[in-house]
Amino acid sequence: MRPELMNALAVAYLGDAVFEVYVREYLLTEKGIMKPHELQRASIKYVSAYAHAGFMKYALSRNFFTEEEVRLFKRGRNCKGHSVKNKSVVVHNQSSGFESMIGHLYLTKQTERLDEICGRRGSDKVKEWIYGKNTVRELLTGPRQVHEVMIQNQSKNDDIVKLCRKNNIKMRMTDKNGFIKLVGNVNHQGVMALIDGYDYTPLEDIVRNIPEGKQPLLLMLDGMEDPHNLGAIIRTCDAIGVDGVIIGKKRSVGLNATVAKVSTGAIDHVPVAQVTNLSRTLDSLKKEGFWVVGCELDNSTDYRAVDYNMPLVLVIGSEGFGISRLVKEHCDMNVILPMVGHVNSLNASVATAVLLYQVYNSRHPL
Repeated sequence: MRPELMNALAVAYLGDAVFEVYVREYLLTEKGIMKPHELQRASIKYVSAYAHAGFMKYALSRNFFTEEEVRLFKRGRNCKGHSVKNKSVVVHNQSSGFESMIGHLYLTKQTERLDEICGRRGSDKVKEWIYGKNTVRELLTGPRQVHEVMIQNQSKNDDIVKLCRKNNIKMRMTDKNGFIKLVGNVNHQGVMALIDGYDYTPLEDIVRNIPEGKQPLLLMLDGMEDPHNLGAIIRTCDAIGVDGVIIGKKRSVGLNATVAKVSTGAIDHVPVAQVTNLSRTLDSLKKEGFWVVGCELDNSTDYRAVDYNMPLVLVIGSEGFGISRLVKEHCDMNVILPMVGHVNSLNASVATAVLLYQVYNSRHPL
């Protein structure tokens, strides 16, 4: 019987056992734990429902899974089963979805993909497939470790092949379906690279690393949820020389493959800090001498009339809701971009680019 015809919770039953084998092997061979009671205690960190749910939340936010894998997860998550004890229904369902996905991959003999998913559970990082010619080319010429490069059959990527051979990086040729299985139906341009997931930089490190004599410039994004906008903004930040980008942990897209592709490699050059509370972060920065300027309609000054030659945090809100109330209260001034057409707003990444170049012009006049 094909796995997709089986009861999703029955497949999850198998997936639970498969994943536990991976965990036990990791604890024995990599952690070197040999005492049974210590193995039992250590395994709880990885095999509990809460561990499964936490991993799925993190991995889904990083676009780690293919569209098919997400479908398998949802199928197991939404399947009704027995009553839940000692854990929330949400956690239980997410855990079932994870186990069902693992069971399906096992039954369909996708061993390599299982190794990628389960083999990373003992690590703080998840490996990600990053796609697009410019992005992969930037990875191959930069400092980041590339584990493997996949190239579509008959695609014109001779320069990528040469870089892989020069750097002794594993290459694999595959067809279109091979790409779809790993990253879904995206514009991958026939090439992608496997790397460790992108790291965030502590904000204090970003501030500390601002070169002496340079007027500090930070960008805070409040509620930015579109990965294409974030990628385009990071690309502009690299061009302007922004010292760092600040995003929130909630209501905000994180660093993922789409962001990397749109940034065309700038993601490796612009540090990004992810903070729990944007308002408290602004409080701390203001105590260090930063001025906070928000892009907001209320009580605003024309963006061209402001002198930006000061330690600056520029705040951009979401396209749908703008800057949140608490963050707005921490802004020292608001600026506005004049609109004389029929629409009343610009795309967030376009507005950010206009403002950042105005900051640059203010600091570096002709």
